[in-house]
Amino acid sequence: MPHSCVIIDDEPVAIEVIRSHLQHLDDIEVKATFTNSVEAAKFLRETPADLIFLDIEMPVLSGFELLSTLPHPPKVIITTAHRDYAPEAYNMEVLDYLLKPISLDRLLKAVNKYYNLTASGEPHPDNSLKENEGQIIIKADKKFHKVFFNDILYIESMDDFIRIHTPGQRLDCYERLVGMEKKLPPDKFLRIHRAYIINVDKIDTFTNSSVEIGDRILAIGKKYREPVMKILNP
Repeated sequence: MPHSCVIIDDEPVAIEVIRSHLQHLDDIEVKATFTNSVEAAKFLRETPADLIFLDIEMPVLSGFELLSTLPHPPKVIITTAHRDYAPEAYNMEVLDYLLKPISLDRLLKAVNKYYNLTASGEPHPDNSLKENEGQIIIKADKKFHKVFFNDILYIESMDDFIRIHTPGQRLDCYERLVGMEKKLPPDKFLRIHRAYIINVDKIDTFTNSSVEIGDRILAIGKKYREPVMKILNP
């Protein structure tokens, strides 16, 4: 089931930029857009949504004031041209703070935070989110790929990039392994070596020096051995 979102910004061009970026994601549905924050607040009090893309400086009712009117606000990604509101925004526990002009890559990183949060077990408005719906957006081969966590076998560092191994493909992504590690749910993924992160559920066999996933044997680094064994063989 798609995740529903609402875009609120007093600039129609800004709304269209976000809407255009979201067309790359087939599981995010734009339920409504508003240039009037008062109308948006009324809509959200009557209609549930999973996520809001919210500008701050708007006539009559600011983005922060709008949130204060909602008894149970959805998850929020701030979209603004102003840096100064960031401390207040994070005090309100927003998911991310995007500065205009908003690039596709930056917006997808923000949406990944939403995916990771909902996949980690936080309640979802219709309680329909299942564990295997956790996913991440990967840029590889000049395209954006939606990869489900449960499809990832392991992730390998190739120095200048990382390689994500799934049963049907390998995706090369120009990102550091440590950055990818922060985006993965820690209850499913485990760093076993400076060059490897594995999906714990995909392990076929293991020893105190290696794990076997399919036809690959991956070494467990010496510095990782003790914590890895505590998790794999408690």
